[in-house]
Amino acid sequence: MNKNKILRVIVNEFTEKIHKLSSPLEITIIGSVAGDNPYPNDIDLAIIIHNFEEIKIIEKYARQMSRYYHG
Repeated sequence: MNKNKILRVIVNEFTEKIHKLSSPLEITIIGSVAGDNPYPNDIDLAIIIHNFEEIKIIEKYARQMSRYYHG
């Protein structure tokens, strides 16, 4: 599996988690993963939320994604 596909799996896991929250209105993949680059370096996401009450939870989920590609 190429790196782009691995990163898409990671993004899907992340979006499934935050989809259960009430704050996110829209989540968009941007950058090299969205462009189907087979050798992306990172995941670029834009997340639109209607309040900041759950931002700490979203940050936690984002940090959890790094276990796939760091260390």
